[in-house]
Amino acid sequence: MSKIISRMKTLYEGSLFETKDFGYVEVMEYHKASKVLVKFLNTGTKEYFHSSAIRDGAIRDRFAPTVYGVGIIGDEVVRENGVLKKEYDAWSGMLERCYSERLKQVFPTYENCYASEDFKHFSKFKNWYFSQKGCEEVGWSLDKDLLIKGNKMYSSETCILLPSEVNVVIVPQKSIRGKYPIGVYFKGENRKFCASMGMGKRHKHIGYFENQEEAFQAYKQAKETYVKSLAEKWKGFLDERAYYALNNFVVDIDD
Repeated sequence: MSKIISRMKTLYEGSLFETKDFGYVEVMEYHKASKVLVKFLNTGTKEYFHSSAIRDGAIRDRFAPTVYGVGIIGDEVVRENGVLKKEYDAWSGMLERCYSERLKQVFPTYENCYASEDFKHFSKFKNWYFSQKGCEEVGWSLDKDLLIKGNKMYSSETCILLPSEVNVVIVPQKSIRGKYPIGVYFKGENRKFCASMGMGKRHKHIGYFENQEEAFQAYKQAKETYVKSLAEKWKGFLDERAYYALNNFVVDIDD
């Protein structure tokens, strides 16, 4: 480090001080004790602080990646009347799914998921969020799976907002599928393969079959028909891309 770290706690232009959580800052301008401009070396953020706070290292870099190690809040306000804003909930939940190892142990389907560079900035995510259909609705969720099957990236091009009734139906279920194809399980009592599917809070029994292939085909037809019915139900509320994707939704045996 070419600059000299101040050992005497004396503030002068060019001196370096270590913060408690955000690395080193360099003093850029000293106007008076209550107005000292510093630059955080990790991010380049410049801000005025009181000299005593700088000496104590008790200053915060607003543009440091503090949310799951990657998310930058910046100047944005995340609470209103003490309650987290829904756009922040959506953003932080996305970052948790991408970068929380503890969550991935419980939900391995999020392994290898990541956020685009833009989506790591709350301000940019917020602007995108409020440009989407459904942003003012209650119970709509951020989705990355519908537009591109098998997608692992959260971004402005790959994500949309969906009503929960739709979102829960198209979310991949590989982690709970078991050894049979999706929508199929073996009924030991009558030695038959059973096809069934979730429909929001309800569960629909489709039928019993002699083999797993027949059971899967019945599930596939029922699921695709149901998804198309949801497209019609929510037509006019959905993003046009979502409506098209739901009408062309295909269930594969390895889903």
